[in-house]
Amino acid sequence: MKRLIGFLVAVVTAALNYWVFVAIARHFGSDNPSFIAATMLSAVVVHELCHLAVMEYYGIRTYLFFAVVIGGAVPGDPEKYTALHWNKQAAVSIAGVVGNLLLIVLALVAWANKWLDPYQCQQIINLNGVLILWNMIPWGIFDGGRFAKLFFNSISEERDQVWVFRLVSIIGIGFLLIFMSTGQLPMMAMLLVGWGLHFQANHDDPRGSHSKLAMSASAQRNWAGVYVTLVLISLMISVTTPNWCHNRPYPATNTMAAENHR
Repeated sequence: MKRLIGFLVAVVTAALNYWVFVAIARHFGSDNPSFIAATMLSAVVVHELCHLAVMEYYGIRTYLFFAVVIGGAVPGDPEKYTALHWNKQAAVSIAGVVGNLLLIVLALVAWANKWLDPYQCQQIINLNGVLILWNMIPWGIFDGGRFAKLFFNSISEERDQVWVFRLVSIIGIGFLLIFMSTGQLPMMAMLLVGWGLHFQANHDDPRGSHSKLAMSASAQRNWAGVYVTLVLISLMISVTTPNWCHNRPYPATNTMAAENHR
């Protein structure tokens, strides 16, 4: 019965969110609010479904709900979830944005098969890229915040700032390369990531590295690589594709002609 109720809650709240997304798209002056709303809804639903899939894989019964713009995958047994090894909890945290990457790949496949026009494809890519970037900000209830907490809890206190320096340096170099190739310097994103990592390192569990749930040194390196890669990929996407809420610069009926002209 709980499963059925949870399913109904997920479906009803997702449906209600569609109309909220339509209103948001109209507010931004979209020329195709239904398409934007469907894109936003699919991005949020797939994101949360991927969280659910990984938790269920680890034996945690999970329920979904969708609020305005955001969603949630809630473990039915929180104590069982917190008892998971931190590698597994990190996988749960990262799973949502992997779903957004999957949608980007599907959009490219749809464009290659002419199921989407180029501008719609770019809008889907941009929206999902922006969602990945914001979810990777390492603070609060964002996926990046949950991940960073697990990551720094696993690291001994004397090495916390070493890892902050490493991560910020690598991401900073990536930001510089993106600026050199695109002419755009997303300072706000850089500041939020840097501040968030520093904050998490200073507010972690000082005894976390001694926990039997902590990540090993090799796992720390692997997860750091995953985190940095996701941040830089999402940043590159967000600055090189048209903003998802902007209208197309040419009529939909002349999409291919405009593309060929350019």
